[in-house]
Amino acid sequence: MIGVNFPLVLAIVSGIFEFIPFIGPFISGGAIVIVALLQSSTKALIALAFVIGLQQVEGNLISPNAMRPHTCISPLTTLFAIFAGWTVGGVLGALIAVPLAASLRVLFVDLVLPAVQQRTGAKPDEPEPTC
Repeated sequence: MIGVNFPLVLAIVSGIFEFIPFIGPFISGGAIVIVALLQSSTKALIALAFVIGLQQVEGNLISPNAMRPHTCISPLTTLFAIFAGWTVGGVLGALIAVPLAASLRVLFVDLVLPAVQQRTGAKPDEPEPTC
């Protein structure tokens, strides 16, 4: 919209880097701003404002509302899982960290917790919320 060169290439790069949690959008945003800076500082500032605005909307509005109903894990747990996955397995570890954390949650909440409650004779006080 503002006339930055190579918009299709930048869009493809941004789409690829979206797969890397938390860090990928910043890398692709930096690439967009650098390409815009090579043309003019005004375009770079407009691109920077757009990238920051887009990241705020995606990170604070779209992603939490789209991911939470499906994973049933808190954003803090998601962040911790991604950092742990990155530490253990690099980029691949970060990519599989959230599905692994959600799977572990299902394993414990649906299998381990009922087995412990049955073995100890404990009854849950109230029905469990779905998320």
